[in-house]
This record gives sequence, structure tokens and C-alpha cells, in this order.
Amino acid sequence: MEIAQALLHLASGTTEQAQEILDHGAIPALIKLLESSRNEVLGQAMWTLANIAAEDEKFRNIVVNTGALIPLIKVMNEYGEDKTLIQTGTRALSNLCQGKPSLPLDAIKDVVPVIARVIMTQENVEVLSDALWALSHSSEGSNSEERIQMILDTGVAPYLVKYLAQSFLAPPSVKIIGNILAGNNEQGNVGFSL
Repeated sequence: MEIAQALLHLASGTTEQAQEILDHGAIPALIKLLESSRNEVLGQAMWTLANIAAEDEKFRNIVVNTGALIPLIKVMNEYGEDKTLIQTGTRALSNLCQGKPSLPLDAIKDVVPVIARVIMTQENVEVLSDALWALSHSSEGSNSEERIQMILDTGVAPYLVKYLAQSFLAPPSVKIIGNILAGNNEQGNVGFSL
């Protein structure tokens, strides 16, 4: 636990400190911590990975390419009732989804259903904001029609309209709806029917 806390403090610091974490090979160890049965350890590991991924696309890509997505999603699926872990995990997924270029299609295929579930079940505005931004970033990039279809297949689209009325949640909701409208004809029609 103490090591996870120390890494979290480093990852919360400067870019150089986050680089030190990468240089010393700590990402695989953090991913291994996502197998812990202790919620505190899980939270520390997720938060550290979120902070590292937030530095820039290079750091994000290292975290993703080292294999963080599937264990992170597994934690979110197994601890779906733990509001703190869902909040931290959603922030981590949001940070892992942001940046250019967008994550490849095969990387987001497992992310979209988890994020959609968060959007459809959570009420915390900060969690919803992170989830909506993650979905927004996931809707962009190459294979955009496939990305949009993944999102539509989750049933999350009606929730996007609901969040248009909340100023804090409207920007990512507008962006996702715009991407749906820009999809193929069938997807655009779904967007117009919202």
C-alpha cells in the first residue's frame, strides 16, 4: 500500500517525475496491483495510472500498450457497486481515452460498454463528466462509423439528450451526438430521433 501511495504522489507531480515512474518500469507493477483484493490498493493503482496517462499521449500510449485497459475494466466490472472505485476507474478510463491519435478500435471495444454503463447508472456529476468525455473521445478517430455503432449498441444515446440540460455535462454530450449525426445514414437517423 505504501509503495502505491508513493507512486501516486510521484505521478501527481511533474512530468519528469511521471517519466521516472516509466523509466523504472513501474507500469507493469501498477497493473499487477489491479489484481489486489484490497480496495485501497486498487484505488491507488488506478489513480496513479490515471495521472500518468493524463500527462500526454506518449505516456497514455505506454500505459495502454503495457496492458492496463483490460485489468482496469475488470476491476470496474467486479467492483461496480463501489462508488469510489467507479469514480477513480472512470477517471482513469477517461484519461486513457483522451488525446490524439484516438485509441485504436480494438482498444476501445471493451471500454465503451463499461463507460456506457457508468453513464446509465451513476448520478455523481464528476463521474458522469469523466464518462461522457471518455465516450466522446472513443467516438472519434479512424473507423468512426464502427465506433459510433459500438456506442449506439449500448443503448446510451437517450442519456446523452438527458444530459444536454446540465451545463457541466452538455459539452461532451453535444460532441457525442454530433459524432452520431456525422455517422452513416442509419446512425444519423438515430441521432435525429433523439
